[in-house]
Amino acid sequence: MGMATGGHKLALHLDDGFTYPNGRRALNAIHVDLAAGEFVCVLGPTECGKATLLRIAAGIPLNLALIMERQASQKSAEILTL
Repeated sequence: MGMATGGHKLALHLDDGFTYPNGRRALNAIHVDLAAGEFVCVLGPTECGKATLLRIAAGIPLNLALIMERQASQKSAEILTL
């Protein structure tokens, strides 16, 4: 996996894709090169890897993202049980 950011370009290359530690495959190989000022929209069905791709591109550690999701899910469950 390589990610380079410069003043004019973002390059995101996942030659082997991404698989979570539990074995769940999130992304197949993907190569994205964006020039300054380009606008991109990521579309796809539920659980196809959109959020994982955006987290990787943003540099958010995936284990932190999973902890945040788990905490949000727990809070939602608490709200539902009130």
